[in-house]
Amino acid sequence: MNHIVSGWLRYRIDGLNGRETLLEPARPDMDVPEVLRQVDPDCPMRFFVGFHRDNG
Repeated sequence: MNHIVSGWLRYRIDGLNGRETLLEPARPDMDVPEVLRQVDPDCPMRFFVGFHRDNG
């Protein structure tokens, strides 16, 4: 999970079904480890990524 603390972050997922999302504090987004991505902080900002373990 991408958690934006302040500012905003342009988040791009690569590949055929790629998409671009603007993340901000009110709009976190799930992050999948196997997917290639790019992030672009267009302003001063702070964020962190939370990882969750699959117990399956």
